[in-house]
Amino acid sequence: MNPERQDEPRNHRWFLILLGITSLLAVPFVFIGREVAFFLGLPRWLWWSIAFTLALGALNVWGIIRYWRDDRFD
Repeated sequence: MNPERQDEPRNHRWFLILLGITSLLAVPFVFIGREVAFFLGLPRWLWWSIAFTLALGALNVWGIIRYWRDDRFD
């Protein structure tokens, strides 16, 4: 394998920072100590967690497609 052709998401600092921020935002800690509000029958904190969990998954998929280079299949 050619070492300069290999690339991984972990080699991109901004991608890792975005992963960290999105991971932290997936935990609904901003709702601690607040009154529970509901939207469409579910607590808002649950919608928050679902949205950022989906964003985390999408960011991972984007990072793998965009940054993962491997010459094994070229």
